[in-house]
Amino acid sequence: MSIAAYKVLHLLGVMMIFFALGAQLLRAQIGEAAQGVSKAAAGALHGVGLILALVGGFGLLAKLGTGFEGWVWAKLAIWIFLGAATAVIKRAVGLRAALWFALPAIGLVAAWLALYKPF
Repeated sequence: MSIAAYKVLHLLGVMMIFFALGAQLLRAQIGEAAQGVSKAAAGALHGVGLILALVGGFGLLAKLGTGFEGWVWAKLAIWIFLGAATAVIKRAVGLRAALWFALPAIGLVAAWLALYKPF
């Protein structure tokens, strides 16, 4: 696959992750009254997004010939956090409001790491 295809795959995965996390946060805050927000659909979207982001990201690393530098490890840590975020949303009721601001900030940090590769 080309570099552009891996970028598109990676970005599609990232969009799916954040869309699913937003849906899960909304459902958790509204409760069972959220008629149109399917828990299973949001969970599936989140899981598929995680896989696509990982495959696209590692495909890009392979195509670009980049090793496991510090910024790659930081992005992997962010990926693990985003994977665990569904459990945080479900169990840590007190953190839900903070996640509305923390998740976009984490996305910003991930984008900054990918663009500037600071370490």
